[in-house]
Amino acid sequence: MRARFLAKILLLFGMLSISVVVNATVTSVVVLAPEYDGNYGNFAKSFSQKMRGRVKQLKLVTLEDFEQTTLTPDTLLITLGPQALQHALRREDTRRVIAQLITSNEYSALGDEAKPDAGKQVKVIFHDAPLLRQILLARFLVTDAQRFGLLLTPQEVN
Repeated sequence: MRARFLAKILLLFGMLSISVVVNATVTSVVVLAPEYDGNYGNFAKSFSQKMRGRVKQLKLVTLEDFEQTTLTPDTLLITLGPQALQHALRREDTRRVIAQLITSNEYSALGDEAKPDAGKQVKVIFHDAPLLRQILLARFLVTDAQRFGLLLTPQEVN
């Protein structure tokens, strides 16, 4: 229950981070994901509700439909997960990207592909916060908890 609550808080943080970036120069937002199940679906649904009325057009696109999607110079592309970021960076007309729901290890594994070409602006919001930040966030959110757990990857260095 609390792990699900913390996951929702991390998704909310990502959405708020992105909504700050959306300004007058962004009239179109495309959200790209491998599929819209689980965390990707939760993020897309919440983000769509949050952005309603703030942009002229908001499209949810899967990897299969991405090649047929038109990206204009004023389009902000939000990628969910490493596969979506990889697809976005391969396209010539990709200009502005915010990568979400990706870990620092997944981003590093993309290698040279993750380095944007000239003219592309790429921002990444990692969801694998350092251990200390996770502990502080958990203590702040669940003040009455005597115990709580953290998910760590074998590659994480403390």
